Amino acid sequence: MKLSAKVLSALMALAMSVLCVFQLVSCGNGTEQPGDTTPAVTLPSNDPAESTDPPVTEPVFKEANYGGADFTVFMRSATASSYPGLYILTEEPSEIMSSAVFTRNDLTEERYGIKINGRQDDNPYSFIETSIKGGAVDFDWILDRRLNLAPLANKGLLYNLNDLDIDFTNPWWDKNSAEQYEIAGKLFIVANDISIGNLAGVRFFFFNKNLVETYHLEDPYQLMKDNNWVLDEFLKMVQGVNDPGPDGTLGTYGLLRETGASNGNHMHLLTGCGIYQTQRDAEGGFVLGVSENLDKVQTITDKLRAVFEAPGNTLTYSETNKLSTVSGTYKNDYDRGRASFAEGHFLFVQNGMNIANQFAEMADDYGVLPNPKYNSDQENYAHKMDKYALIWGMPNAPDAVDTERVATVTDFWAYQSMVHVMPAYYDITIKTKRVNEVTASENLDIIKATIVYEPIELFGIQIAEMINTCYTAGTFGGWNNQSKMLTKNIGTLVDSFRD
Repeated sequence: MKLSAKVLSALMALAMSVLCVFQLVSCGNGTEQPGDTTPAVTLPSNDPAESTDPPVTEPVFKEANYGGADFTVFMRSATASSYPGLYILTEEPSEIMSSAVFTRNDLTEERYGIKINGRQDDNPYSFIETSIKGGAVDFDWILDRRLNLAPLANKGLLYNLNDLDIDFTNPWWDKNSAEQYEIAGKLFIVANDISIGNLAGVRFFFFNKNLVETYHLEDPYQLMKDNNWVLDEFLKMVQGVNDPGPDGTLGTYGLLRETGASNGNHMHLLTGCGIYQTQRDAEGGFVLGVSENLDKVQTITDKLRAVFEAPGNTLTYSETNKLSTVSGTYKNDYDRGRASFAEGHFLFVQNGMNIANQFAEMADDYGVLPNPKYNSDQENYAHKMDKYALIWGMPNAPDAVDTERVATVTDFWAYQSMVHVMPAYYDITIKTKRVNEVTASENLDIIKATIVYEPIELFGIQIAEMINTCYTAGTFGGWNNQSKMLTKNIGTLVDSFRD
């Protein structure tokens, strides 16, 4: 039987009340981080005499009724082997997350007289061009990997979201994605609270707290409090755990290291140190971040390679697959490697919130850290978004898609997701169940507020690949000559989006 939205809302309110009590007891005087898209909720007292605060009112949304029309998301399937489209649809409220999704969708359907549907495929983008050109668009939104969606925009197949009547500065939208993904005044992909893909895609460090004590290392949480969680201190800790096992077995290492241009640790650490692939210029175009900071990039490269390439400090994912001590059957090297972190073989592993469930049975205590700053003078932490993480785009098919209806429904849908789904996922699933520790929760707030989006890397311009090539070679000495083609291609891309 379908439960009413009112009943479900009451159940969620009760769950949120328990959560708020838990947070008030456990979080003490933690400070709110700027840019957090999940505002705190103050519950009114049951005794009117105890509170003079006005009641919390819902934001004003447009009134409409669409007479039972379908509202369809063409989404990456929930069963995809990587980057699945989770928490968009649900059949019934069976546990916390499905109840939150059910409530959000039910409230939206009742408000606007629609039926939310999902068309699922492991690779939605592969059908978009055919669908739009053939005039067979039967979906309102696309939820797919951002690296796949961006090229569709370059072909004119995605709608300019800046033309929608939506205020992307509202907290249920990610205003940073709306600002940073804009090219020549146009916006083709954007993040909001309907999908958890954005939170799943940002990368930071998990660390083994027991190994910190065993190897008499400095407390990284204290380093953060002292504004000294910086690259040099991070590398010192990686060097401090160097205990390889006998041949053919895993020992204990400072870092489970990922390589490559997409998500190599060096790529995310460069971002953490304030080096971005591109920076905006005064004319609205882009310049190469490495070109603007060449000496600093070389210094960071030298420091990273000196530690990462030294025997015993790190082990790559492919190397863990060659060793015998990680028990179990795994679908890929990444799952096997993360299992080895859970078994206590590594001090650090860098990844996103979505893999925390793989540490649910971990015997050792673990914590969460932002990527280190370059030095203590750096004002903010920074965290690069995984270019494969899911994001929203809209088909550019005005004859088939009622853009006013889509904007009206989606804005309310995203708001209800902020109210119901994000607290369930972020606060309960992540903070309470998987990271039941106050400082780690506060650090997740910092991470969420300091996401960096790299728009140009999504369009096939090989900036990350060139950075990785130079890093692997150990020198950026020839960067300026090699980067000329990149600069030309960036200019061509930006010009193609200008009116």
